[in-house]
Amino acid sequence: MGFGLRVRTSSIRSYQVPPPLARLPCPHAAPHNGCTHPTSKWDFANTAKPPCRTCRKTDYALAMSGVGAMSEGLVTRPPSIGEDIKQQKPFRTRNQEVYLGLVRAADDLKRRTSAVLEAGGVTLQQYNVLRILRGAGKEGLPTLTIGERMIERTPGVTRLIDRMERKGWVARKRCTEDRRRVWCKITEEGLALIEPLDEPVNALDDFLHGPLDETELSRLVDYLDRIRAHAGT
Repeated sequence: MGFGLRVRTSSIRSYQVPPPLARLPCPHAAPHNGCTHPTSKWDFANTAKPPCRTCRKTDYALAMSGVGAMSEGLVTRPPSIGEDIKQQKPFRTRNQEVYLGLVRAADDLKRRTSAVLEAGGVTLQQYNVLRILRGAGKEGLPTLTIGERMIERTPGVTRLIDRMERKGWVARKRCTEDRRRVWCKITEEGLALIEPLDEPVNALDDFLHGPLDETELSRLVDYLDRIRAHAGT
């Protein structure tokens, strides 16, 4: 199915986090808890291993303060959603403030993630499909199931997979028991495309969620689950 796809790993290695989340000099005198990371701008693919949570939280504080250092360990408050979008009047309700904050945060996270993936030659939706199919193994999945499992629901999943098949990343065949069902599976070319992205994507995920500790992350997951359940009713 493939036609000599070349994975652009050099593009991945050269990618650096856009401002204001660019890597800042580590304020710690020496590595701690086995943490090792560069002191220049962050390069996800070339980092031996992600920094520890202490370093990630410190980086976030430095980036938000804009002064290059923390004072007595105090973290400067990040800008509110109102400040971020230059809101001139108070929000109508707290619900409105929360809603806009969620939408803005989701857009920021999507933009950062898309930049990493596009440096590797794949879009966010294409990467999502390939990750789903990689997890499905050799058996693959029906097109409808892929659409149901995608993070961003799209009515055009068939057209999306059409394009991916033409690129040689996905193979499709009709089910012998039910000719109406089409099964998809990832090809060797598709695996070769996304495997080099595992490390930079994981490092980006750790970095972007660095401001929250484990307890806060657990609470956030619970809050988001409840919001999604309510919004889906």
